[in-house]
Amino acid sequence: MDIREILKTVSTRQSQWEFDNFIIESFGVHKPRAILSILNRRRELQDALDDMNLASHTNRTDHQEMTIECGRIDVWLNQHTEDEIRAELAKLEAGEAEFWAEDLGRQCAVDLLTHGRASKDVMGRAVLLPEAQYRKFSETCGTIIHVINTVTREVEEDQGYAASLPENQPR
Repeated sequence: MDIREILKTVSTRQSQWEFDNFIIESFGVHKPRAILSILNRRRELQDALDDMNLASHTNRTDHQEMTIECGRIDVWLNQHTEDEIRAELAKLEAGEAEFWAEDLGRQCAVDLLTHGRASKDVMGRAVLLPEAQYRKFSETCGTIIHVINTVTREVEEDQGYAASLPENQPR
């Protein structure tokens, strides 16, 4: 078996599931933002591939991995016509405030759950949001924390861990 032949067609950096769920789905209903991000990533990859093609010594593995990622992006982009992509990108500005309120709310929830406080960067951006979006930011953060705490508590109870936690342990 020639492992190099297998690796020519399989990415060891990112699975299709990861691309679909952590890249595309991370934008939720904000399709214009997803398209913008994907187009920017595709351009970065193409620029890097072009630079590699000009270089006398290139890392074949990196080249193969980038080519595979380009293919994955192209498959996703080809699910849409050029007119559909342009129409979605035309909606970008209209959805930006809502996107950032939700994105910052998610980031704040992660900060609070992992560090016990929101990061200076997240709060610095959040306070720049208009009031309606700041409310959305707060709602998103609170909802995520509530869901994570509720699900975690249920899992702990199902697994019998809740009874073994110290009394002062948050539940």
